[in-house]
Amino acid sequence: MGKCTWIEEFRYSDKSKKDYFKFCDAVYIMTMKKPGQITNNQKTSIFNTHQLGCGHKTFWCLTKGIKDKDCNKMTTIPQNVTYNTQVIIKHALKNKYNNIVIFEDDVILTNNLWDNYEEKVEHINYFLKKMINKPLSLYLGYQPQYYYRYSKYLNKGRFFFTHCYLLNVMG
Repeated sequence: MGKCTWIEEFRYSDKSKKDYFKFCDAVYIMTMKKPGQITNNQKTSIFNTHQLGCGHKTFWCLTKGIKDKDCNKMTTIPQNVTYNTQVIIKHALKNKYNNIVIFEDDVILTNNLWDNYEEKVEHINYFLKKMINKPLSLYLGYQPQYYYRYSKYLNKGRFFFTHCYLLNVMG
């Protein structure tokens, strides 16, 4: 299934001095590849990446999707997303990245993204250091099923429809 999903360097880097994901080594955007065109979700991803200031370390995770003959072993979208995540993790390990962020091309950014940013990063960095030798999946965008407050900016629990998450090298 190597022809089904692959990683490409993001070519829409901005020159922003801000980097929302300065606490991670790389950012991956999962998206469908349509020959010769950029989809609306990909245009939104380019815009979001400029808002986040992380284009210099971003990669596309491109997939042909479950309807393509190269991807015929996958019959559901969750299988395709799981496979794409495996491709991303292999790429991250090969490049010796410690922390990565993965988001889908339909992620929605909030208007108050940069509010209290330094304080949020301080909480995330503390949590990353605490979990350095343990598997970590930190969901930055989610719909909670149930959770409890871990700190001012972090919750622990079970989530679904996660469109943006951070993994450490152990995760």
